[in-house]
Amino acid sequence: MKSQYFKEEDLLRIQENGLRKIIKHAYETVPYYHKKFKEFNIKPSDIKTLKDIKKLPVLTRGDVFDNFPRDIVSHSYVKTHKRGLTLGFTGGSSGDPLKFYKDSLTMSMLLACQWRGWGYGGYELGDKIAYLGGHSLIPFQESSLKSRSKLKFASLIKRVLPLSSYELDKERMDNYINKLRKYKPDIIVGYSSALKLLAEYMESKDINDINPRSVHATSEMLFPDQRKVIEKTFNCELFDGYGTGEAVVSAFECEKHNGLHLTAETGITETVDGEVIVTSILNRATPFIRYKVGDRSKFIDKKCSCGRSLPLINHIKGRAGDFLVGRNNRMVATTALTLMFGQAKVREYQLVQESKNRVIIRIIKDGDYSDKKTDYILNSLRRWLGKGIKLEIQFTDKIPLTKAGKKLVLIKNI
Repeated sequence: MKSQYFKEEDLLRIQENGLRKIIKHAYETVPYYHKKFKEFNIKPSDIKTLKDIKKLPVLTRGDVFDNFPRDIVSHSYVKTHKRGLTLGFTGGSSGDPLKFYKDSLTMSMLLACQWRGWGYGGYELGDKIAYLGGHSLIPFQESSLKSRSKLKFASLIKRVLPLSSYELDKERMDNYINKLRKYKPDIIVGYSSALKLLAEYMESKDINDINPRSVHATSEMLFPDQRKVIEKTFNCELFDGYGTGEAVVSAFECEKHNGLHLTAETGITETVDGEVIVTSILNRATPFIRYKVGDRSKFIDKKCSCGRSLPLINHIKGRAGDFLVGRNNRMVATTALTLMFGQAKVREYQLVQESKNRVIIRIIKDGDYSDKKTDYILNSLRRWLGKGIKLEIQFTDKIPLTKAGKKLVLIKNI
């Protein structure tokens, strides 16, 4: 994509053109935005430049949750583009998934930006990828044979080796090492915590013959100790990446490692008091305009020495209140917890962190609950939090709500 080397004024022109179009579209076809614009006495013609975006109200997760699908969706667009839509969802602090529609243009552009981002580490279209990831690629063990067959077929077509990041015990890691040796991936993409666990195991076994062109961390915060052991074991550079689950913007670390390059072609990113706020200039199905993501970062006020004009931000950090805290201040986001419990098909649950060394997991059993699910939950949390954390499962008939009547995934008493 040549646009990464465009002049800054050309990238700005792309963003401002996209902003004006999405504002007009949202005002005319999305009830929530029409009402909000009227409430704030704003007309689409008032939004001409990026500076004008601050006139618009901030959109929260709660706003989207409360108004989907009736008022936050462009029903006229959805009606005429049904075949090109995907229903997306993300986790959150309440445990209830946030639902929204993504259109084909948005998904195609974000995929192209992902390929470009991997290209910073030498990836070329058609290269073999090993993915040490979670629910988006690897169905839960109890998934149907049909689902597993579809995954296998898709993986062959896309030249992807899918490796589940769940339940990484010694037997499974030995199996993965054999698969990686046979597959010889050009790049490895995965969760930073899982990559570190596999790298440490390989190091303990003096295994150093799996050497991809590069490794790419995704979906979790990346810590310096993780980068160090992953790069040493795989004998290559590691590249950090970031993407909003709502399919608005993404960001990728280039070969100069000066920060993360934002995908300016897909959306507009602001930081307000350290909080990341994003606006999609593509997705017309469920427009996200000035959406507060819940992550924290700040812009790097200089141009990267790689020569790309894409804006730079620091490595992403999440809100401390939305994280379980493990060994060496390792943090696990509530979004990861939500996806993990969703993968296990546990409908009602809550975690209580009583101290840095003790976490209580409250679960309401249903008819499909099994010991296998308990093992999966405990193994996942041990891997994420580190050794020495006491995990206590409590089965209960009811999970208490807050005074506001809200169900929380995580309560922290530290």
